[in-house]
Amino acid sequence: MKINSKNILTILIAFIMILTFSSAVMAQSEDITIEQTIPAEIYPNDAAGQNYKAEITNNSVSAVAELEVVLNLPEGFILSESQINELKIVDENDNESVIESSDYNFSSNDNTYTITPVEAGVLLAAGSSIVIDYNLSTDASLDNQNKDLELTFNYLDQADNSLSKTDTENLDDKILFGELDIDLDLAPQPMHRGGEFTVTASITNVGEGKLYNTTLTPNQSVGFSDPLFNSGEDLISELEAGETYIFEYNYTVVDNDNFETLELKAENPATEVPDVTESANFRFNPRKPFIDIEPLTDPATIDFDTSDLIQIEVTNTTEGDGPARGIEIKTNIPADYDVINLTNGWSYNAGVFTYDEGDFPSSDGVDYSETLSFELETGDPLSQNESGTITLQAEYTDDEDNPYSRPFETFDYNVTGIPNLNIESSASTTADHTDTDRMYLGEEISYTYTVSLTEFDKFTDDKIAVELTNLDETRLTYLGHNLNGIGTFDSSNKIWTLDPSDLNGQDRSITIDFEITDDKTKAKTTVLTEAEVSGNLKLADNTEIPIADNTSNSFYLQSRYNEVDLNQQTKEIVNLPDEGSFDYTKTDNKHRVEYVVSYSFGDSSAGTWTGSTISDDMDNGQIYNDTDGFIQYSIDGGSTWDDV
Repeated sequence: MKINSKNILTILIAFIMILTFSSAVMAQSEDITIEQTIPAEIYPNDAAGQNYKAEITNNSVSAVAELEVVLNLPEGFILSESQINELKIVDENDNESVIESSDYNFSSNDNTYTITPVEAGVLLAAGSSIVIDYNLSTDASLDNQNKDLELTFNYLDQADNSLSKTDTENLDDKILFGELDIDLDLAPQPMHRGGEFTVTASITNVGEGKLYNTTLTPNQSVGFSDPLFNSGEDLISELEAGETYIFEYNYTVVDNDNFETLELKAENPATEVPDVTESANFRFNPRKPFIDIEPLTDPATIDFDTSDLIQIEVTNTTEGDGPARGIEIKTNIPADYDVINLTNGWSYNAGVFTYDEGDFPSSDGVDYSETLSFELETGDPLSQNESGTITLQAEYTDDEDNPYSRPFETFDYNVTGIPNLNIESSASTTADHTDTDRMYLGEEISYTYTVSLTEFDKFTDDKIAVELTNLDETRLTYLGHNLNGIGTFDSSNKIWTLDPSDLNGQDRSITIDFEITDDKTKAKTTVLTEAEVSGNLKLADNTEIPIADNTSNSFYLQSRYNEVDLNQQTKEIVNLPDEGSFDYTKTDNKHRVEYVVSYSFGDSSAGTWTGSTISDDMDNGQIYNDTDGFIQYSIDGGSTWDDV
């Protein structure tokens, strides 16, 4: 082949171009170097992140421009501008120039992050380096599969050629994972109802990598209270491989059942098993209390309406164990008595004392006692018994809600200082016969009323009044009175009033005189006269109640003075049957014998009583029949008749 000069020139030009391109490529690879410093260990779910460094060095003889650093992060890694710890330029003499955050731009697109100078024309001089110190966060999904960290440096050389340098580091063998293990210990055990025990949880990282943000969640059945944290927190911010975290919390046993669940769950999404749960075995120790009741006030004294302080010692003895739950003391306190000034922590309703401070406590190894004290008060003291016996019976339950009922205890009470307001009456007459049970027309009769009282200081200052509450003024006419200079007498209303002090230590009397009517139509009846004494008492609570007493007198009113002198009684059968006999079988009422009865009188009261009949039922019983309701007598042989 013939080679001419033109062909030789073409070949030379091509060779020079190849040499030039090769030199440029060699210059690119040698002029810029990138060195990345990777942490020895990388952990998932690391919000703060581990520390990374990158050093980009210009090894050429001239400066480069249009600087751009690009970080391409693998899945699971995160970079924010705040995580750039330092960005600086180090010259060939190791002089450092820190680039402030305001002097560079930071941008991101998906998992690609770009850093460029704010101002144009910034150069990386020959022999100088860009040093970047930063942290990379990780999320909980981070794995160790194909995790390549790529850093690219883009720039323009002196000939304005756009060039790039890339360095890639594989992080797979740097990524380490943690693993959780839990151990639970309960103390003390077993535990009774109402008791408190501590759960000591040991949470250990048995993996190779550090764990971040592990949350601890206790879970329990309703037989336990909510947990009360004693030491440690329920969030473990960091847990090194092989490290153990101690977490203590307390429970109170609130039931006698429902102990199935007592567990702790540790959650960390960065572990292979995202949550680990450990259960503990709780042992229940039920207790059985023994309550003793001792009345300290026996007998108790009730001063009229209010008692002295009554004390009852309630003891949870060492014969049993544990508190008495829902304790009540049932009594037979009379319903008219109220319980007042009751010890704090107790209430009373309808004969039952109730302990209101929760469970009645117990003490370890010694008796626990409380004194139940109270007073009794009644608003109706005059209606109460003067003495009595009050029973006390304790009822309660144990830790397992089994009921207990203790034997009765009793104490007696006596009521003293009962005021008494008393009235007594007597009758007298000026008549010769002096028989005030049978009076005659036109005679005079007098009633004397005597009043007395006791417990003077329990009476109010109100007047004591003696009133004739039932006076037959159609048969009795007021004549006068004698009150012995004590009090005043209202003759119109027949009321005698006096002060309680008039009766302090002595009785007082009034005599009232009456004349009996001479109207014979008012005779043949019993004349009743009633009187009442009344006053007011002051109770301990300053309320007032009335007190009263009554008396009465009566006499039979006859129409004449001398009694009839009965001499002889005559009975004549008026229904004698034809056949001459009566039928005792009561057939057709033929068993009844009817008589006409006649009486004859003595010489001093001559006359006969007729017009009445007696019926005999032949069974030894008689029925007396008074025809007109009046017995009359005659002293002139029957010409005229007078009422007896």
